[in-house]
Amino acid sequence: MSRRLVNRARSSIPAASQSPAPTSAVQTVEYEPPSFPLTDAAAAKLGELSRNRETLAYQVQIKESLRQLALAVYDVNSRLLAERNRLEQMRTRRQDRGTDKLPEEDRLEAHVADLETQVDALSRRCEAATRSAIDQRAALEDEATLLGELYTTATTRRTQEPPEEQHGEDNEEQQQQPRYVPSTLESLREGASRKRREYDAMPHYQRYALDNDYISFKKLCHDGIAGDDGPPLPDASRWFRDDGTPILSTATNTNGHGAGAEGDGDDDDDDVAVAREVISLNCPLTLRLLEEPYSNKKCKHTFEKSAILDYLGNSTGPMQCPQTGCAEMFTRRNFNQDFYLDDVIMHRVQRAKQAQDADEMDVESEAGDEV
Repeated sequence: MSRRLVNRARSSIPAASQSPAPTSAVQTVEYEPPSFPLTDAAAAKLGELSRNRETLAYQVQIKESLRQLALAVYDVNSRLLAERNRLEQMRTRRQDRGTDKLPEEDRLEAHVADLETQVDALSRRCEAATRSAIDQRAALEDEATLLGELYTTATTRRTQEPPEEQHGEDNEEQQQQPRYVPSTLESLREGASRKRREYDAMPHYQRYALDNDYISFKKLCHDGIAGDDGPPLPDASRWFRDDGTPILSTATNTNGHGAGAEGDGDDDDDDVAVAREVISLNCPLTLRLLEEPYSNKKCKHTFEKSAILDYLGNSTGPMQCPQTGCAEMFTRRNFNQDFYLDDVIMHRVQRAKQAQDADEMDVESEAGDEV
C-alpha cells in the first residue's frame, strides 16, 4: 500500500474518535466554613506549638548578630580614629619643626579621606542591619505571643461548649443549625497582620531607642568615633528624626569640639553627670579596675561580674543596687536577664591599660636615657 493511501486511510478516521467524549458539566460544591471547634487533641497540639522552643536557636543567632554588628561598627570607627590621630600628630610635628609637607603626609591625608567615606557607609549599613535584626526578633516574640493567645482561646471555647446530649425538640433544632467557629488559621493570619500593624505604628524612638541592643550599638559606635576625649553620646530622644530617619554620628560630624549632628550642644547637667559616671572604670565593690564589667539594664551601673555575684550571694529575694544613692532592686535568680557584659566599658578598660603600658614604657625609656 502506498504512503498516499495510508495517509488517506488515516484521514478517513472519524474525528469523534480523536477527541474525548463530551462530559457533563462539573458541579461545584459551595464552600462551607469550619463548623466545629478544635478537638482536645488539636488544642493540645496547638499548645505544644505555642511552647515550641525550636526558634530558640534563631533567637540566639539574632542576639549574637546584634553583638557582632556593634563590635564591628566600633572596630572600623576606632581604626579610623587612630588614623586621624596619626595624621594630626604628623601635622603637629611638621608645624613644630617648621618644615614643608612631605609626600607621606599627602598620602595619609588621601587615605584618611577615603577611609572616612568607607567607614561612614559601613556604619550606616551596620545601623540598618541592627534595626532589621531587632525587627526580626520582635516578629518572633509576637508570633509566640499570638500562638499562646490562640491556644487560650481554643481551650476556653472548649470549656464553654454546651453539653452534646440534651433532650428536647428545641435542642434538636439548634443542632441542625450550623454554628460558626472562627478558623484558627485565619485567626493566626489576622493576628499576625494586626501585630505587624501595631509594631509598624510604633515611633522609632520606642521601637529602637529603648532597646538595650540598639543602645549598646549606639554607645559602641559613638565610643569608636569620639574616643575617650570626645563629647558624650546625645540623648536617645535625638537618635531619630520625626520621619524615623536615623541620625548616626560619623567621624566628620562628631570630632572633639561639639556634640555632633545628633545633638544641639546644649546638654544639661544631668547628661554631663551621667557621662562622667560611665567614664569611671573602677568597680564600686572592689574599687579596682574592671576586668569583666557587667552593667545593669535598669540603673546602668557597672560592676565586676564576680563581685556583684558575691554581693547577691544565694539570696532569693531582691537586693538593692550597691551603688551609693541607687534604689534599684535586682535578684541573683534574674542575673542573666538584669545584667549584660558591657562591651563599651570593656573597650575603655583595654584602652586605659594600653595607655598605662605606654606611659610606663616612656618612663623606662626616659630613665634609660638619663643613665
